[in-house]
Amino acid sequence: MNRKLLTLGILILLLGNTFALECGTLHIFAIDSIIYFSIFIIAFLFGFYLLYKKKQKINGSAMIFLGIFFFLIWFFNVTIIVDCFDNNNPMDEAKKNVRNLVNDLGVPKKIGQVTFKSDAILAAKPIAEGTRELSSDQVCVLIGNSLENNNNFQYEGIFKGSVIAYKEKLTQHASLWMLCSRANEIRDDISDNGLDLELNIDDCEGGFKDLINENSSSRVCVVGVAEESE
Repeated sequence: MNRKLLTLGILILLLGNTFALECGTLHIFAIDSIIYFSIFIIAFLFGFYLLYKKKQKINGSAMIFLGIFFFLIWFFNVTIIVDCFDNNNPMDEAKKNVRNLVNDLGVPKKIGQVTFKSDAILAAKPIAEGTRELSSDQVCVLIGNSLENNNNFQYEGIFKGSVIAYKEKLTQHASLWMLCSRANEIRDDISDNGLDLELNIDDCEGGFKDLINENSSSRVCVVGVAEESE
């Protein structure tokens, strides 16, 4: 009976780890994935050894120990799997909402919580492409001045405001502020809505900055990473 339970436990663990690995989540509770899956392999081989070693009796204490150990690993699996289906991806949220805001000019939109995982990015080009109406020069992504731990975020790309990258291993929750307007009106719209800290367009460079300086009537959109809120 003990061997059957152990076999079932190993199979469930193997299935869970396979699915969690497919999710592609590399970090959980700041434990590097290589360490995590190495622990699983050790546990798997240990269980396999106990299961098939001749004349080796698996007593109750060993089963309890293995049960607790396997439960902890399965708990990590479940956490990774839940994280995999997390819908608060900042890029997805920005693309979806800017696509709607591009025809609702001057009206800001806030997403109260998004989750930045290690190596997550927020980029102007895919956000613009998602609208099917704007070019990458018409979108700027910003690190808000109100954001705590904003040193965890870095500007990347050719021009400041084209890509924001999150480089920490621990996940961080934040908010997103989004606003679309005319290039010659967006500064006033930002000020009127009290978003000067979250959407400081003076940090935007490249083609976006040119549109602002030219007092163009072209539509532009800004997305700012701000402190998490409800």
